[in-house]
Amino acid sequence: MITKKLIAFKGKEFNALRLRSLLRYELLTGEFFWIDGGHSHPINKRAGSAHNCGYWAIRVDGKSYLAHRLAWLYVHDRWPHSQIDHVDGNRRNNRL
Repeated sequence: MITKKLIAFKGKEFNALRLRSLLRYELLTGEFFWIDGGHSHPINKRAGSAHNCGYWAIRVDGKSYLAHRLAWLYVHDRWPHSQIDHVDGNRRNNRL
């Protein structure tokens, strides 16, 4: 079960504004790229890596997030209320 737990960073909720300050989401490919080079990530490098369950995961502010949930947050300005699934069943396809 997925909880609506808020993730803190520097005393604030991790939200779409914070996400957009660090990463760019490509709607056509479903991929994220770093736009802030201050986190020891080269700018424009694809963010994340393969998670052990087949999902793509991205580490932000010391916490690992599943990319499909970050994509939802990025596009809809809110966390998903419940589980979301990949339309084509491909866990690495994070297009919405």
